[in-house]
Amino acid sequence: MYIDEIRYLLFRKTRSQALIPFLGAGVSDSEKKIFLDYNRGDQFKKLTIDTKLFDNILSQLGFEGKAKLFMMLALNTAFLISESENEKTSIEEKTINKNKENDKYPPSSNELIEIFENYIGSSFKFVSRKISELMPHISILEHEEEISDLIKYVVKLWGLPNFSTTLSTVAEKYELMFHRYSLIENLYELFQNRIEVTRTHHLIAEVASSHLKNNDAEDFLIITTNYDCLMEKALNIKKIPYTVITWNFYDEKIYLQFSENVENIEKLKKLNPPKYPINFYLNKGKTNKPFVIIYKIHGSLDDPNKKNDGIVITQNDYYTFVSKMSSSYGIFPGWVVKKIRETPILFLGYSLRDWNIRQGLLKNRHRFRIKDFIISRLFSNYEKRFYDKNNIVAIESDLHTFTDIIYNSIPKS
Repeated sequence: MYIDEIRYLLFRKTRSQALIPFLGAGVSDSEKKIFLDYNRGDQFKKLTIDTKLFDNILSQLGFEGKAKLFMMLALNTAFLISESENEKTSIEEKTINKNKENDKYPPSSNELIEIFENYIGSSFKFVSRKISELMPHISILEHEEEISDLIKYVVKLWGLPNFSTTLSTVAEKYELMFHRYSLIENLYELFQNRIEVTRTHHLIAEVASSHLKNNDAEDFLIITTNYDCLMEKALNIKKIPYTVITWNFYDEKIYLQFSENVENIEKLKKLNPPKYPINFYLNKGKTNKPFVIIYKIHGSLDDPNKKNDGIVITQNDYYTFVSKMSSSYGIFPGWVVKKIRETPILFLGYSLRDWNIRQGLLKNRHRFRIKDFIISRLFSNYEKRFYDKNNIVAIESDLHTFTDIIYNSIPKS
């Protein structure tokens, strides 16, 4: 039912845009091949552990309750590690093979964490040091690297989230050690060849193209937190004119970058110098030709040398972002704020966990009685309650399946 409503809103033949796509990182890596280094279920089936024997041994050693349960988990995990180490293909080789398949797509936040930790040191070392404090009689620090790798491996093996660090904290440490320019340059290098456009990007480009063909169509807004330029590439493929807008940390203004296929581009550049967010609108002069406007909230990695750095990745970046939300000039473009107060949003590959966006751009949104939509493979009970409270319809589906359903239901012209 809701899928039909979304399709209708996406392709509605009206002057005003009926649904705003909001793209998160899940869109750019929605077609990555998922590899499990180990088929955990099959591996455990292969284990020939005499559980009764171990149960008796642990009881004789005085282990009961939680301690006994932990020892059973530890023993089973140890056997599983032993099985995996005996495989012909090593962990490293499997990781390399996975990366070869996926290196055409932008790196995920977890991948970025691993990459930057190669420079600043693994956060799991902190865990191994805490263990050494608890067990001073064991020479843990002599094997710190091995134990850090082991903890990291067990976290992956059990499918646990890495609560020991976040991308913002790792990026903050990297910036403090190597400078801001090095951070942006390395990010650019990591993203510049990851240029595979996903089916979801193509769908949004199709939606934008359809809207711009409507009589007296207004500009079409796309919002994204992604640093990559895959949405721009999808629009370029369809030869759709667009402009990218980003916020600059240094002068606190909104900058525009027009696509090469925009008519009278030099004139438009002169008509649209950097503006303070509260005053932002797209000045087209005498032309009424509609554009796609891509608002990249966390900046764009299109050029590492440009001076208008708007990349939001470190803890300090997020702090600066939030602190500017209450300034007289604001941080969110005025035209964008007005647009989202009037129009439903379709969240794709985005979890709504960025508190700078929840407390800024989307704060009190439910008061406008607008029904939004969010697509995700799974939702926690907390997320379901949050979405319900904020009038957001949660639809459980992976992006690939959702995109195919929408594509297959597009009316044939």
